[in-house]
Order: sequence, then structure tokens, then C-alpha cells
Amino acid sequence: MCVNRGALPELVEHGRTGLLTECGDIREGPCLEEFIGLLETALNMEDKKREEMRLECAESARQYHYPNLTRKFMELIGEWL
Repeated sequence: MCVNRGALPELVEHGRTGLLTECGDIREGPCLEEFIGLLETALNMEDKKREEMRLECAESARQYHYPNLTRKFMELIGEWL
């Protein structure tokens, strides 16, 4: 679960690899209520859906693992040379 701001939406696809909220400050008011709603969604999610989301998240995160980023970077440099 995270806020739909900055680079986070590039890393988290709502409903597939995690849950996003539009609110910025979740410490009080409507944003806190929205975040609590997301938490309830996650807690009430069927085990199968939660496991699918966990696996999708892990697969998505692999692309940002250091060796994978290094390989992609070296491929780009190779294209420029």
C-alpha cells in the first residue's frame, strides 16, 4: 500500500502489485479514512488474490534488482557505442 505520488505509481500497479491511495497525508481526516479502507481491502482479500498480488509484486520488483539494472544499463551503453 502506498500513496499515488512521485515515482511510486511507476512501481505499484493498483490491484495487481499493490494498492494505491490518492491521498497524500494519511495522518488524519478523509485521507486516513481512505487509507484505512485500503487496509481493510487488503485484510479482507481472498487468500488466492493476496497470493497472486504478492507474486506479481515480487516479479515486478525483480526488474529493479541491482544485477538486472546493471545488465540493462550496460545494454543501453552498448547501443550508444
